[in-house]
Amino acid sequence: MPFASSLFAAVCAGLSVIFLVMGAGRRAKGDEVQQRMDRLLHRRSLIDQDELHRPLMERLLRPLRGKLDVFARRFSSGNALAKMQRAIDKADLGSMFDASTFMALRFFAACGVGLLFAILALLARGGIFQVILGGGGAAIAAYMLPLMWVNGKVKARQHEIRSALPDMLDMLTLCTGVMPLDRALARVAANSPPIMRNELNRVSFDLHTGSYMEEALQRFAERVGLDEMSTLVATINQSRQLGVPLEKVLREQSADMRVRRRQRAEKLAREAPIKMMFPLVIFVFPPLFIVLLGPSIPQILHAVAPGIHL
Repeated sequence: MPFASSLFAAVCAGLSVIFLVMGAGRRAKGDEVQQRMDRLLHRRSLIDQDELHRPLMERLLRPLRGKLDVFARRFSSGNALAKMQRAIDKADLGSMFDASTFMALRFFAACGVGLLFAILALLARGGIFQVILGGGGAAIAAYMLPLMWVNGKVKARQHEIRSALPDMLDMLTLCTGVMPLDRALARVAANSPPIMRNELNRVSFDLHTGSYMEEALQRFAERVGLDEMSTLVATINQSRQLGVPLEKVLREQSADMRVRRRQRAEKLAREAPIKMMFPLVIFVFPPLFIVLLGPSIPQILHAVAPGIHL
């Protein structure tokens, strides 16, 4: 009996230890699963927050991009899409839409606006000519206005980059004297205007992802679309290949860009009188003539034709 009771107590104690170990393992496994679930939920919340911070246009168009891409490629040539994509990249609108999405939206906007104005012309009891003219004119305007908006964005962005280029080159010249070009670009980006900072950061990102310096700079020049930037990139790449000191090359390029900026300012100053002529002739001279000659018009008419009285 004492042996049996001792054996039973030992078996119970062993089973208790086994159950405790299994319970601890399950608890640890449950805690690990819970931690994984928490991490996934946290990551999902971060993704949702990032999604909410995206522009409204991007959130609306992302689910439709595939269908719009197929539609645009059916009705647009490859050259037209490539040209439109270059314009979108120059305007820095690639995060909102690509070329195929933009072309499809232009087509749908033209159809919708043209149909709307045609219906309005019918409701106004206009003739067939008014319906065709109103709908067609509205469709053409709705098709061309987005393109004009993109071109305006391109010109404004190029103007900002062109204005910031000489100062950027001065800082780059100072930095390349004491550090390599990739580190100099990162240092200049930290002290540049936002538009130049974004472009230089993209160059640094391309370098960190394995691209060569020549390729990263060439993509930079293609995104900007300025002759000055293309010349600068070609000069930098050539100087790196030939072993010419980069600091001297950058200093000469900076001086050349400042000369070009002064020449553009002088050109705009010479064109100002010609550009002012049309507003003067249309909006200034007629009211001026009315004010100066208005009081004498009755006297002139009375002298020419005495029977006329005003």
